[in-house]
Amino acid sequence: MRRPSPTAAALLALVLLAAAGCGRCGAPPAGPPPERLVASGVAGVVLVPRIAEAARQAAALHATVAALPGQEELGQLRTVLGAQLSFDPLDPASMVGAGVDVERGLAVAELAPRPGEADGAVLLVIPVGDAGKFEALVTRLARERLGATEKGLENANGKPIEVWRRAAGEPALLAVATVERTALVSAGPGGPDALRAALALDPALSLEKSPAWQRARAALGDGSSVLYFVPPAAGRLLVALSNDGAVAGLSASARSARLVAVALLGPQESRLRPLAGPGPGRAGQAPLDPATVAVLRMSASPAALLALAGQGMDGGRPAELLRQVVAALEPPLDLGLGLSPRAELAAALASRGQLDPLRVVRAEAVATVRAGAALAPLFDELAAGAGGGGKDGRWRVPAGQAEVAWTLSGPRLLVAAGPAGGLEDLLARASGTAWKAPTPAAAEALAGGLGGAVLDGANLVKAVKALPPEAFGAGPDAVVLRSLAEKVTLPGGGGTVSLRADLPAGALRLTLDVELPPPAAKVP
Repeated sequence: MRRPSPTAAALLALVLLAAAGCGRCGAPPAGPPPERLVASGVAGVVLVPRIAEAARQAAALHATVAALPGQEELGQLRTVLGAQLSFDPLDPASMVGAGVDVERGLAVAELAPRPGEADGAVLLVIPVGDAGKFEALVTRLARERLGATEKGLENANGKPIEVWRRAAGEPALLAVATVERTALVSAGPGGPDALRAALALDPALSLEKSPAWQRARAALGDGSSVLYFVPPAAGRLLVALSNDGAVAGLSASARSARLVAVALLGPQESRLRPLAGPGPGRAGQAPLDPATVAVLRMSASPAALLALAGQGMDGGRPAELLRQVVAALEPPLDLGLGLSPRAELAAALASRGQLDPLRVVRAEAVATVRAGAALAPLFDELAAGAGGGGKDGRWRVPAGQAEVAWTLSGPRLLVAAGPAGGLEDLLARASGTAWKAPTPAAAEALAGGLGGAVLDGANLVKAVKALPPEAFGAGPDAVVLRSLAEKVTLPGGGGTVSLRADLPAGALRLTLDVELPPPAAKVP
């Protein structure tokens, strides 16, 4: 039988045990933390500090999402998974009945592959509360799920390893050993060797004592119940910026989920540190349209970002003018996007990416100009080069049936792109009603040290519902567009997605929040 893939094992652990908790709360644990039994040189590891709290919060989130329209299959997943495992993975009491100690932690480690292997074995570290019940669980799963009916014992320096096979002499299907009230489990032919290595592990070489793990854990902060750690030089996406390692943490409530990812920068920090020139991000609102759907705030240094992004790039005179303008700006810079009131969705679908985007979306930008900067001559040249011009301190460039217009209002640069008149609306709003972050998490995202972004789902639902019938066109494309619009406007579709970027010492930290709308909230 083919051994389950490391990715499948890690995803299964996330499905079973995603939420928030603290492994250091309450009574002292009855055994070691899982990271003490995992080698620091693994390819990757999923850690759950405390199973009980994780399971309870995962169950709450699952119940909320499963109750939404169109999520019937998700609602059945828990029942199906419980039947396959013979216990409910989202019910602490059910797991206790299977012999698991839910007050302790769990780990799923992808081991480094041996020579000649594409993938390494997977090691599960499971806290045991009742040895008899847990043994019965393993026996049932080995026989019913793996077809293994032959159980033998192997020696690992005086410690027994149970090895399950279909028949004597055949390759191992499952290996299990118990140490310090903790079960070590590994599937496949490499399982017995994986357990021997785990049983012989020097605690000083464990993940618990790894400097990279300790730095990543400190940068991540508290509050995550499911952690995924990639050690140095493991070559995963999270550590694309550096080989010093990375960690991601997942937490959840009944109506929200938070994912925090941290990449340790190592030598790369000196290249990125100038981005945080102004220090902490700035709170407060820009005068963006109250109906704005997506907001991006850059609190990093514009000049440093431009220098980092533009290395080796040469875009001619227009690009040089833009570089000079950006160099004259100070954070924060705010960008707002929304659906154009005359959005031509059908034409956009038919154009296969060749349609002018301003016939679908409108954009606004607000930035602070550095004191003493002389931008008017640059704007004159920039507008003229694009086929437009300036008058009375306002510059306009035609863009098909829309326009790009901008002006200086005191220390602010105001830009509007979309239907004519957008700049005048932005100017009139500069001291009036403006877009506001819909949730505390969204407001927090826009106060990040480097910046953040927010998708306002409630405004997206309103904008889609307000589109005229002709926006969807006619024929087959109209059917597709109306179907998509119906899905967007279903209950639960008005949530908020927020992303925040920070640059703490030695690391890049990203925080993603996904929030469902309150149950009583109704989007007109």
